[in-house]
Amino acid sequence: MTLSFENFPIYKKAISFTVKIFKILENENLQREFSLKDQLKRATLLSITIILQNAQNMAVINNLSDFFG
Repeated sequence: MTLSFENFPIYKKAISFTVKIFKILENENLQREFSLKDQLKRATLLSITIILQNAQNMAVINNLSDFFG
């Protein structure tokens, strides 16, 4: 059985959250908040990166357990 990170509920929620944050940051009242906007964008993208790394680690562990069975 192959695990796909796209099927993880936490991945779907992280994508949804990221889209919402990016839409909020388009608000014209935040036009001059360059640092804040940059930090929030990086933080939301980092959450997705961490999920992907964990999914990759899980796949490696599953492959090793199959190999050493």
